Parts: sequence; C-alpha cells; structure tokens
Amino acid sequence: MGVIGDFASSVRESLLPYASKWWFPWAVGLLSGINTYLLFLSGPLSMLLVSGALARPDRRFVAAFANALGTTFGIASLIIIGRNSDVFPKFEGESWKNTRDLVESYMHIGVILVASMPILLHPMVFFAIPLMDPIALLGCVLLGRFLKYCVMVQLACSGSGYIKLFGSSAEKAAQEKQIHKD
Repeated sequence: MGVIGDFASSVRESLLPYASKWWFPWAVGLLSGINTYLLFLSGPLSMLLVSGALARPDRRFVAAFANALGTTFGIASLIIIGRNSDVFPKFEGESWKNTRDLVESYMHIGVILVASMPILLHPMVFFAIPLMDPIALLGCVLLGRFLKYCVMVQLACSGSGYIKLFGSSAEKAAQEKQIHKD
C-alpha cells in the first residue's frame, strides 16, 4: 500500500473509537470555526469529517451540519471584525475578481455558490459585507458549506459505488482490494 497509505490507514484506525462518539462531529465543527483564523487545519479537518462520516454513516449529515455551523460561527466573528474595522484587506487578482463578480452580480446565490466551493471564504465575506445583511450572509454561508460537506460525506460513505465510473480496471482493483481486506 505504501508508506502514506499505511500511515493514513493507521490514523483512520486510531480515530475510529472517537469518530463514532456523539460529540465527535461537534468537536470537528468547533475546530472548523477556529480554522477561520488558522487556515492550516483544512486538510486534517477534512480527514476528521470523513472519518466521522465513515465511523457513523447514519450520522453523516449531522457531521456535515456541525462542520458547516462551526464554519459559520467563525465567519460570524470575521463579519463582526470586518464591520467594525476601517481596514479592509485587498484581494486582487483574476480569481478574486471572479469571486467579487459572483457576489456582486448574484448576491445570495453567488455567496451560496462560493461558500459551497473548496476555497477560502475570507475574500467573499469582505466583498459581501457592504452589500448584504449580516444574517442573510451567514445563512448563505451556512447553506453553501452544508451543501459542500454533504457532498463530501456522501462521497466518502458511498465512494466505492462510484468507482465504476472510472473504468473496469479501477473497479476490478477495488474488488481485489476488498477481497484482500476480508
């Protein structure tokens, strides 16, 4: 399987006893809110979200909601800072121009669309603060992130069913891996 694959398997196995607990998705959600300011936890938080969904597939949408709620609380604090500050960061460049255009042109739908993407939300929030009511902005962030995390946990829980989309050799390799695992 390789060094990285072995490491990922051992991390997953060591997380399982915790990931199946009722409080696990809420703890990951809290960390997602904190990640609004840390940023470097995105990879580990995705691993924790997926681990929780795999440990308790029946609660995968609770995990998605908890993560989206945590992110929304983090963004709420960013909105408070942004509304009470005279200094706005400058986000320039083509990719941020596209984000600004989406927010300015489509408002709520644009914010939901951007929030559902796997990108930083900070520029979108600062673009939207002067244009939108803060409660509406938070609702759009919550909905967009919930959609994003629902797709992530659904793919994690049923991903092996989608492997046939990548060709018969990938499906055969997955079946052989399952045979060796059993």
